[in-house]
Amino acid sequence: AKVLACAGAEALLMSAGFVKADSFLQIPDAAGSGDVAKAAREALEALSETCGTYMVAAQLRAHGEVRCVCALPGGGLATGAMDNTIHLYEPDYKAVPQLLRGHQSRSGVSGVRALACSGKGPDHIASSGCDGRVLIWSSGVVQDTLTGHGEGVQDTNRSVI
Repeated sequence: AKVLACAGAEALLMSAGFVKADSFLQIPDAAGSGDVAKAAREALEALSETCGTYMVAAQLRAHGEVRCVCALPGGGLATGAMDNTIHLYEPDYKAVPQLLRGHQSRSGVSGVRALACSGKGPDHIASSGCDGRVLIWSSGVVQDTLTGHGEGVQDTNRSVI
């Protein structure tokens, strides 16, 4: 918020390739993040000289109805959604995320409810789903399945992990 309160900040960022969407600025969907990165970096450096320190926040447009997020070692990100899928994003977020499928609908209820990383690396995670299972993943493959977790739980704000 501080940067946009600085006189001329919004105009400078828009000239660098950002577009206004509601109350925030974003990189247009048609532009690759690399297309705008250099101009944005230069604009932010200019703002730093004028406005002092500031914070930049980013928003990732993820798949479907995301219910949980987990930061991965090395800067990546994992998301779990109501469609029973997990997406693994690389630290630069440019590549198509790796898609993991393993959880199933159960009695008409779906969703990955919680994610945790093991610390062994960005591709070693555990996920819990509405199917009552905890899946242990390594390199995109289910290595182990723990069952009986969360059975009978009707709350939407509880997680197994």
